[in-house]
Amino acid sequence: MRYNANALAGFLDRFPVPVRQYIYLLIEHPGFRIIMTNQRKSRHGSFTVSRNGQLPVIRINYFLTPHLFLLVFLHELA
Repeated sequence: MRYNANALAGFLDRFPVPVRQYIYLLIEHPGFRIIMTNQRKSRHGSFTVSRNGQLPVIRINYFLTPHLFLLVFLHELA
């Protein structure tokens, strides 16, 4: 699955500038979907396992600071 170029640019803009190229390499050929969500009070991000042959989903709050966004993304990816 390939990401829409505009959506990918918006996603990469959430990360600190020095790590954007590395993050792009991690998601270039993803085995997961990424969803940016509105702010949730209970969690910063989540990982949902695949069901019925669908790709796993990583959800991350959109309004996190760039460094926290990076930390949450890497945590959910791991």
